[in-house]
Amino acid sequence: GALALIAIDEEFFMLMRVVGTQISLFLSDATCALDYEVAEEFLEIADLSMPEDDDESFPVGNLDIFSDLGMNQMEIEAICADEELFPDEQLEAIASRLGFGDQFAELLGL
Repeated sequence: GALALIAIDEEFFMLMRVVGTQISLFLSDATCALDYEVAEEFLEIADLSMPEDDDESFPVGNLDIFSDLGMNQMEIEAICADEELFPDEQLEAIASRLGFGDQFAELLGL
């Protein structure tokens, strides 16, 4: 399968995973679709509704995207809720939890 971990500016991140013919999508903050076309398109592709306002951020998509790899929904939600971390740091935390954190950090020069 293939995996994409994408940080957009310093605002949010997207996860995409392909396993066979199954595509899983995750967006760390649905409210970013109000300001970012790529996030809006993500919601359209995932057949998810646009948020009404940007008062409170919330993740959307397949929260169990990595459950078969040992990372559950609560862990991903906790990383998304950590306001101390920038999106690239959140992705590094996910990569570390999945076992390729060193390679991810090296690739990004973190």
